[in-house]
Amino acid sequence: MSELSDHARETTLRVARAMYPHDRLSDDAYEKVVRQIEVEAHGNEAIQATIEQGIVELDRPTPFKDLHADDQLAALQRAQDSAYFNLVRATAVVELYDNPLVWQAFGYEGPSVHLGGYVNRGFDDLDWLPDPPIELDPTAGSHQARRTMPRYRYDDEDVVAIVGSGAGGGTLANELAQKGHKVVLLEAGHHHTPDEFVNDEWRSFKQLAWLDQRTTSGSFRVAKDFPNLPAWICKTVGGTTVHWAGCCPRFMEHEFKTSTYYDGIDGIDGVNALDWPISLADLEPYYERAEAKIGLTGTNGIPQLPANNNYKVFANGAQSVGYKRFHTGRYACNPVPRDGRPATIQDGFSFQGSKNRSRWSTLYTEIPKALETGKLDLRPESHVIRVETDDQGLATGVTYIDAYGLEQVQRARIVAVAGNAIETPRLLLNSAANLFPDGLANSSGQLGCNYMRHLTASVYAIFDRPVHMYRGETMAGHIEDEAPNDPSRGFVGGYYLQLLSLGVPFMAAFMDPGGWGREFTSAMEGYENMAGLWLVGEDMPQRTNRVTLNHDELDQYGQRVPNVHFDDHPNDLAMREHAWHAGQALYESVGALRTIRTPPYPATHNIGTARMSERPQDGVVNAFGQTHDVPNLFVSDASQFTTGAAANPTLTIVALAIRQAEYITDQLRRGSIPTGHAVWHGRDPGGAAPEQTEGPGQTVGAP
Repeated sequence: MSELSDHARETTLRVARAMYPHDRLSDDAYEKVVRQIEVEAHGNEAIQATIEQGIVELDRPTPFKDLHADDQLAALQRAQDSAYFNLVRATAVVELYDNPLVWQAFGYEGPSVHLGGYVNRGFDDLDWLPDPPIELDPTAGSHQARRTMPRYRYDDEDVVAIVGSGAGGGTLANELAQKGHKVVLLEAGHHHTPDEFVNDEWRSFKQLAWLDQRTTSGSFRVAKDFPNLPAWICKTVGGTTVHWAGCCPRFMEHEFKTSTYYDGIDGIDGVNALDWPISLADLEPYYERAEAKIGLTGTNGIPQLPANNNYKVFANGAQSVGYKRFHTGRYACNPVPRDGRPATIQDGFSFQGSKNRSRWSTLYTEIPKALETGKLDLRPESHVIRVETDDQGLATGVTYIDAYGLEQVQRARIVAVAGNAIETPRLLLNSAANLFPDGLANSSGQLGCNYMRHLTASVYAIFDRPVHMYRGETMAGHIEDEAPNDPSRGFVGGYYLQLLSLGVPFMAAFMDPGGWGREFTSAMEGYENMAGLWLVGEDMPQRTNRVTLNHDELDQYGQRVPNVHFDDHPNDLAMREHAWHAGQALYESVGALRTIRTPPYPATHNIGTARMSERPQDGVVNAFGQTHDVPNLFVSDASQFTTGAAANPTLTIVALAIRQAEYITDQLRRGSIPTGHAVWHGRDPGGAAPEQTEGPGQTVGAP
């Protein structure tokens, strides 16, 4: 199948080797790069021409493969803006490092769930630092049974239609079903089971990630490094709770009142600050219920996770620099069997699809429990393209594309949208109608605005002895000292330092996107001795940071794709610099030989594009996520956050969903939520009879 000449193959191998030089690797490792480029070139004249032209340029005046190493480096530096250079670089950074033989050379053992994880194989065997405390204060079911799932008629106006099955939508579906409501849960992605998860970073990414077309603009680095991947979220039943770390701190009081606390402080010009219409006191009872539901460590009598190797370095560094508030986290992973699910096996991979189900996900907690009520109709591979409204401005249901590519309409008394803070505003903007020419529920003009992604970055450190940071739970470590608001540091708001590790494939992709050469490869060769942490802090809401519709690009369903525009605020930049310095100081205090600042990844925290407000002119939804303009339309994800706080958002999403379900139930009982009406179009209304399922939501013979 080769489309490359022997000269082109040999030159491409030498180019890949010069870009990513590793003396410990044989040419066989680089052959994998050449083979993949051959696959991409097969039948593609444009790629073939790129390769041919690139090699011609590199071979002037001396064939590249005959050059001395220093001259090869100089030639690559001259060519680094060429299409051929970028083809080889982009292929090599994946194919070279996604190779178990390369992992072995770097001391990475890879996924371990098939071996029972690392719980009995060295997740905590680091012995060159003392064991640190794991508590903040050192003094101090499975639901996989065969079920009957209803299939509600398309014209049933008594159902609640929920769009999205993650932390917000999946939790809301269960809470409403437990209260006796009929629920249709529409998920754009497949219904994977834990047995289907793939413990391989790139294959798992392709299996679970939302890879539909998106575009980016603005000055943030992600727009350059990943122009079509501004966010790293999931398209699967369970949403992004299938791929998440599990850190669940609560918001602090001041984070609900940023306008009150931050206004008048120098350096925050341009911030579209607004106080939430609720307080910490309003949410505390629901935080308690969410922590119990999720099973957070350190709450409700649930023990902390033990210290893994990465945490031992992290916590010893925290002690050394004088931090006081650190522990193994309020973490959404079972340290002991609980709720019908087993304890963690410390497999080091479960944040990207937990095969043993120890990490909380709506996929195998909330959704199966909702199915057990007989009230939930789960419809995977159902991509909602529009919320329908009547001539009174009320929601009448949703239009979606089903697994067969057919357009379907589901009537509903209430519609709740929980598609993440990019897809939620996109859906509402694409649902513009005569009464809503600027997008559904957008009389304020705030829909899509105030997009926040959290201030994020990472620090990795290389030591003179092994750490094996990949062994054990990925993010079971949390430092709180920098989270409170302290403007004397040169910025408002705060940030957390949290444990982090990546496998070799993702480390190569995200440590320095676009990086190459000896500085890059020497860091990769230090992988076995590497420790890592993530920085997550409050970024500032700005009206100009927004999700809009790209009128020049359509998706596979003919819908306008979202464009994500983002510029860091000066406050964000000051906080990131402070956080990078703090992370480096922590590691240097315990003997790091080298520290590496890593830029933000595609956002896993997407916040604020349909924000809560007391007054309709200031936001999209009220204190319960009910849109100001359409009383039977709700937003149930982090889009409704007025501000982002420093805390990871999942706990707050779940708490708000529990609260929202109570409100919907109460308002329906009072008759306070009006129902829209529309004439049925005469198509087969479907449904009617319950159907047997092969597990949670897998309908046998469903249309």
